[in-house]
Amino acid sequence: MLHAAAPLTANQLCSLAREGEVSATLGALCRYITGIDGYLVSNGLVLHATANDRPLVSLSSGMADIGVCRTSEDSVLVHLGLRLSQVYGVSESEPFALRQAIAATAVRLGLLALALDTAFRHLEPRQSFGRKVLHHQLVKAHFTASHDLISRRLEELALIETGGGFVYDAGVQDEISSHFTNASKLMGGHGFLLRGINTIEYLASLIRALYANPARSPGPYEITTQGYITQAQPMARGVQ
Repeated sequence: MLHAAAPLTANQLCSLAREGEVSATLGALCRYITGIDGYLVSNGLVLHATANDRPLVSLSSGMADIGVCRTSEDSVLVHLGLRLSQVYGVSESEPFALRQAIAATAVRLGLLALALDTAFRHLEPRQSFGRKVLHHQLVKAHFTASHDLISRRLEELALIETGGGFVYDAGVQDEISSHFTNASKLMGGHGFLLRGINTIEYLASLIRALYANPARSPGPYEITTQGYITQAQPMARGVQ
């Protein structure tokens, strides 16, 4: 387990993801969890930039002797400047901490905000039946509901970070995915372009699969007063 300083907050992670700087966001996600600006390995896989501008970091072994043995790329990852790689030199039972779930959630909330920004810019000049599309009640309802979700869930994450007695709810991941689906509908077929919402949704799905719902989880964890992870009593919901 790494014990370096991690000054970032969930709100800052969300804001960085919303800016669309993918490599910087992944580096910040790793720094939030480990204190190291790198790319976090989870269960033998890592999402990292093609530029190899940051080290690969494991919760169990730090940066020691981690190498790439297989790399996968597709058109979306290439567009984002990313690779998904299988690595060697890490434990087969990587620890999973609540702080990792918080970081993944904050990044996914930021990506959802980025998707809404993308949809807004797409719809702003458009009209339907002589009326601005953004003025339609259903469209406004989609934006309002998603922004409410982002605000509410960020407040919950902040309470967890500060020991405010709030427990992490793993159901937030399904909720975010559902709002991504609604955001995609706002752009219609345009969302499937590489610069559309579906590219952002794809990245958010990868982050969920890698960091929010790891295959191996040795037990529930909580954040200590110093912001790091210790074994804890079973929590009501969330990390299993």
